[in-house]
Amino acid sequence: MTIVFQVSKEAIKSAPDLVREASKSPLGVFALIVLALSILAYIFFRKSPVKIRVGIFALMFIGATAFGIAVMRLNGDSLQISSSIGPVSNSSQSSSEKTVSQTSTESSEKKPNNSAAADKSEKPNDSDAGKKPSATASVFSVDSNYVASGKMGDVDDIEIGTGEGGATQFVYTPKGLGQHEWTWKYKDNQENKDPAKFGGVVYLSPPDDFGMSPDCGWDLRGFHRVVWEARSPGQNINVEFIIGGVNWLWHQEKGKWEKVPPPHPDSMPRIGLGTKPLSNDWQKFEAEIQQPPESFKRIVGGFAWIITWGSNHINSRDGRGLVLELRNIHYEK
Repeated sequence: MTIVFQVSKEAIKSAPDLVREASKSPLGVFALIVLALSILAYIFFRKSPVKIRVGIFALMFIGATAFGIAVMRLNGDSLQISSSIGPVSNSSQSSSEKTVSQTSTESSEKKPNNSAAADKSEKPNDSDAGKKPSATASVFSVDSNYVASGKMGDVDDIEIGTGEGGATQFVYTPKGLGQHEWTWKYKDNQENKDPAKFGGVVYLSPPDDFGMSPDCGWDLRGFHRVVWEARSPGQNINVEFIIGGVNWLWHQEKGKWEKVPPPHPDSMPRIGLGTKPLSNDWQKFEAEIQQPPESFKRIVGGFAWIITWGSNHINSRDGRGLVLELRNIHYEK
């Protein structure tokens, strides 16, 4: 037998019904009489000696116990008084649902609604999810559904074009003299003129949408592997690859620049796929993404790359162009 008591306004409203149910049995009538007399005695004798007040309290306890037994006998083996006062924390809700589930398991044939509620609770949370690909697709193309458009770091030093066989080509010429988009863009509320000392591009959908529109990103729940091909014609370079992490932007409030989350941020945290040494030959890479399904529900940054000065031995603004080509970027189930 499982009994769950949660006092609420609804429970108070149901008090007349409980009194009416209790009065249907001799035990219930006795309990009501004891309770009524005890309450009256307490009102008139609340300033009496301690012994008298203890006796009154004992009578009230006996009456309340008898009242509860009477109601339970009339209403079956499980009595639940639910509540909805204020927001319920996740931990409290889980505990309550677990108790109800355990109770209803013994009589699932009598209470089919409980099974329906359980099925409903198991459905994935679609709130603020991205665009949905075809449910039958086992491969999701980043090249076709995202656009290499979100420049990072020394953004004026990056050019995007077309390389061998239609591959997307990026040329990063590390001068560090133009605009910079990075964590330290502002210092003491003033624009920082120092170079970011890295360049990179994020694949976004729609282009240049860093989590601002409800239409941004894709819901890739069910996909767990990222595959891509890369090369660097001309010279060997080291490139870091990333997915996710589009979760802040610069915003000016009352004359002060600060980092704030966008309206529709990336559900996927910044996941590093590793720093890869690239040469003139095409190489194929893949990475398993060990994240819970909810992390995939709105992937804003479908793919990204970063070339840093440190990992490529760039000690000054030498102006040599570093070339990166990417193709066949996709997610697999």
